Amino acid sequence: MQYLVFGLYVLALIAQGAAVLICISGFRYLKRFRMSWAVLSLGLLLMLGRRFGAIWIFHEPPVPSFALFDSGASFVISLLLFFGLFTVRRALIELNNKNKELDALNRLDSLTHAISRSEIMRLGVLEIERSLRTRMPMAVIELDIDHFKHINDQYGHQVGDEILKSLTQSCQTMLRANDFFGRVGGEEFVILLPDTTQSRAMDAAERIRASVAAIEHITSAAQPIRITISLGVSIFEPAQIQSFNQESLFKQQLERADQAMYRAKHAGRNCVSIWDDCAAIDEATSKGTA
Repeated sequence: MQYLVFGLYVLALIAQGAAVLICISGFRYLKRFRMSWAVLSLGLLLMLGRRFGAIWIFHEPPVPSFALFDSGASFVISLLLFFGLFTVRRALIELNNKNKELDALNRLDSLTHAISRSEIMRLGVLEIERSLRTRMPMAVIELDIDHFKHINDQYGHQVGDEILKSLTQSCQTMLRANDFFGRVGGEEFVILLPDTTQSRAMDAAERIRASVAAIEHITSAAQPIRITISLGVSIFEPAQIQSFNQESLFKQQLERADQAMYRAKHAGRNCVSIWDDCAAIDEATSKGTA
C-alpha cells in the first residue's frame, strides 16, 4: 500500500503542477482575466506545497490507515482541477479569438473589405494628431465612381457590388503600406495619405484616376466593364492650424475633399480637383450635377 499511496500523491502533484502551468499561460495570453489567473496560480502553488509535505510524510512506513483514501482523493481532486482549468482556458481563448474576429470585421466594410467608415474616421483623427505632432502635412482624397447609378440600372446591383469590390482591390494595390483606403458611402471612398505634400498627393490621385480608367473590371456581366472616378484632394498643413481639436480638423478636411470631388464632377468627371479657398464652389449646386 505504501507504494500505491506514494504514487497517487506523486500523480496528484503532477496534475496540480500542470494546472499551475495552465494558470500561468492564461495570465500571459488572456490579459482581461489576469487577476483571476494570478489568484488561481497562488492557490494552486499553496496546494502544491501540501502535496510535497504529504509525499514526504507518507513515503516511508508505517503508512496511516487513512493515507490511501487521502492520496486517492488528492489525485481525483487534482485531476478535476487540471481538466476544469484546461476547459476554462480553452473556452476563454476561443472567446478571445472570436472577439478579435468581430473587432476586425467592425474595422472593415463588409462588402468591399475596405476600411469601414467608423474606422477611417478614427484613423483620420489619429493621423491629424500625428501630423500636428510631427509638423508634416497629410492629404485626404475623396473619390466617387462616375455614373454608378447607370451601372446598377443597366447591369443590376450584384454587378454594382462586384465593381465596388474590384475598385477597392485596384486602389489598394496602388497605395503605400502606411496609407489608408476606406469606404464612407455607397460608391464614395476616402484615402488618407500621411506625410504627403500637395504635389505628391496630386500625383497619387492622378495615378489612381488613370489606372482605374484603364482597367477592365471582370464581373458577372457578359462583358468587362470600364468605369471612371472623380477625385477631390484636401491638404492638411499643421503649420497653418490654430485649433487643436483633431476631430473637428479631420471633419473639415473631409468636407474640403468632398467639395473638391464635386468640383471634379462639375468639371466633367474623370478628373482630379484640389480644394482651395478661391476655387471652392457651392456644395449644394455642384452635388446637383453629380
